[in-house]
Amino acid sequence: MEVAVHPAGAASRVSISVGPHPVNAGGQVALSAVLDESRTGLDPLWEKDFDAAELHWAVPYLVRLQAGEDVADEIVAAYRARHGEAPATMFQERYGV
Repeated sequence: MEVAVHPAGAASRVSISVGPHPVNAGGQVALSAVLDESRTGLDPLWEKDFDAAELHWAVPYLVRLQAGEDVADEIVAAYRARHGEAPATMFQERYGV
């Protein structure tokens, strides 16, 4: 599973790709769709995906990002602390509004 965050405050997007690249499934959704209605935690519909990606550590950053905070550097630092290296980065067009 690959997860990407496209930081843009309340307009942020999240991309998720599941499976090997030739046959993967995934998409890009608004960050607000990943968070619960109160925007203070993860929407229960995403629990299994975040479990599979071991990504629950990122939820507090996503909540702050949705609130308009610039947490991109903090996300990279937290990833590096967990994995010993910076996350891969790439340019990807933002879909939707």
